[in-house]
Amino acid sequence: MKRRIERPLRLFTGLTLFTFVITHFLAHAAGLLLLPGMEVARRTLLWVWDTPPGQALLAGSFITHAGLGLWALYRRRHLRMPAGEAWQLGLGLCIPLLLISHGMAGMLSDDLYNDPLTYPRAIVLYWITAPETLLWRQLLLLVIVWIHGCIGVRGWLMTKPWYRRRAALLGAFAMLLPLLALAGIVNAGWDAERRDAADPTYLEQFRPPAPGTPEAENRAALAAISGGVFNTYVLLLVGTLGMRQYRNWRARATSPVRIAYPGGRSVTVPRGTSVLEASRANGVPHTALCGGRGRCSTCRIRVTEGVDALPPPNATERAVLERMKAPRAVRLACQLRPVAPLSVTPLLSARDNGRTFAVSAPMDSGRELAITALFVDLRGSTSLAAERLPFDALFIVTRYVQVVTDAIRKHGGYVIAIAGDGVMGMFANEEDPAAAAASALRATADLWRDIELLSRDLAEELDQPLAFGAGVHSGLAVVGAVACSEDGSLQFIGDTGNVAARLEEMTKTLGATVVFSDAAAELAGLRRLEHLERREVAIRGRDGTLGVRTVQRQEDLRGLLEGTGA
Repeated sequence: MKRRIERPLRLFTGLTLFTFVITHFLAHAAGLLLLPGMEVARRTLLWVWDTPPGQALLAGSFITHAGLGLWALYRRRHLRMPAGEAWQLGLGLCIPLLLISHGMAGMLSDDLYNDPLTYPRAIVLYWITAPETLLWRQLLLLVIVWIHGCIGVRGWLMTKPWYRRRAALLGAFAMLLPLLALAGIVNAGWDAERRDAADPTYLEQFRPPAPGTPEAENRAALAAISGGVFNTYVLLLVGTLGMRQYRNWRARATSPVRIAYPGGRSVTVPRGTSVLEASRANGVPHTALCGGRGRCSTCRIRVTEGVDALPPPNATERAVLERMKAPRAVRLACQLRPVAPLSVTPLLSARDNGRTFAVSAPMDSGRELAITALFVDLRGSTSLAAERLPFDALFIVTRYVQVVTDAIRKHGGYVIAIAGDGVMGMFANEEDPAAAAASALRATADLWRDIELLSRDLAEELDQPLAFGAGVHSGLAVVGAVACSEDGSLQFIGDTGNVAARLEEMTKTLGATVVFSDAAAELAGLRRLEHLERREVAIRGRDGTLGVRTVQRQEDLRGLLEGTGA
């Protein structure tokens, strides 16, 4: 099936079913108004689904969505996947097993046998007649359907620019509605018990028909139909698993493809396997926040060898690549299914357990040291995010943060904090504070160069080169390891970091890229500073003024460092 048809069809049928579930849950919640109110809510909220067009739409959506679930299972080359995807797929495959008898009883009993399944009859059946089996099965179905639907809706909405602003409200709704539905069912069950206690004849109208009567034969026929549909689905599920095993075995034996990763690692996978599937199947960390659906672009890779042999992008991938103005060698790992050997580099770093920016803390806690703080912030990040989908902006900002943190660590610094696109680094050397100060300035020069290289690398995605501001200051601080959970990070307390952040902020008004204090220059042993403009600036929260130097050109900063031999 063409992915350009499959994706909107999956979304349409899924949203149709989710809308039905919401109206169904609202009718359940009306059980808080007792059984009569629950039945009125059913007739009011679910009437559209009881019409022939509504029933056709609902049945067609269910069959199509279940079929697409089996197709998604067959298409997967392996079953290694993030927990969210595993839950969504597993719960989706389980839903028909629980829903077939319930759904067919509700839809067919009235149409075929003029025997509607009303709420009073259903509550008596589930709550009083057979609670040990039917009630718990229906409650389990309620929970599974809702979790599966919420995972799918979140995956669809998370790429929308407005989703983050509304996530808390949607999350509250996702928690409240099923709780109200459960409360309505419980209250309706208690109401049925109360009516039975008040009127011993109340349950007679809901008793199963006597054997041999037409009603009993009709219900037996309905049970037989449900059982046949259930068995058919089980056979389809087992057959899908068997077919995918045979396909994978045949592909491994006849047409393997080699994919090489940075660091000399390579994997061999069956032809037809996506690069993302190859990464996950072989334990290669690979980011894919949308679950490999071609929505977020975070799985993007650069093909370094084998570009000419790449198959053309499908419609889904082409739309994303055009949106982010990607060069020819950049593809989406979730959509690219190579037919020839190739080498790739994931462009968005993924680390286990989310510890992307871990730092070590070799120093003892509570030491007062002369340190040099470096604070770096990206310019124009607001407009950068406003012009792009969130994941495209996240990709660019993450690449920038990686460049900055790599430069800090390369020169022996410690990444203290990352807040959005702001990065605080610390350079400390108890035996040689001057070397630490010089290292901070060298790291600043290197990240300046690397950000320019990154801008060239992303030139087709950027309207203008990336710009940043950096502040550098030296002073005393209390340095120590701060434990958080099982991780530890190096932190410093004192005014030095605050001054560095204030200097970075001043780069905007002073028309500079880097502003460093006289204290940092003196400690680093910089000479020949006459060609750099010197200012006396006031730092908010500090008495007096602070002498600073402004740098507009990268060459000026490198010239200072080369001149000192630092």
